[in-house]
Amino acid sequence: KYFDDPNNTDYGEYSDAKSLICINKNLSKQQQQSVFLHEMLHAIFMERGLNRHFTLDQEEIIVNTLEGGIFALMKDNPKLINYLME
Repeated sequence: KYFDDPNNTDYGEYSDAKSLICINKNLSKQQQQSVFLHEMLHAIFMERGLNRHFTLDQEEIIVNTLEGGIFALMKDNPKLINYLME
């Protein structure tokens, strides 16, 4: 889902209660893709219970690190997703 609220400066957010990822639609396509991956990682963090073991700051560091690495890996290797889905 996308949001377009000029008062909201967030790039995106994940709602565990709603199982919903929202992304700022004013971002570029590549930024939206990156933010979507970032929020998916937050969702996985919550779903797997990892949030119980880390502070919010620690979670953000981990998610940022993974998002950057995974996003670069996928962009640099466009056939990777197809290979993983075989």
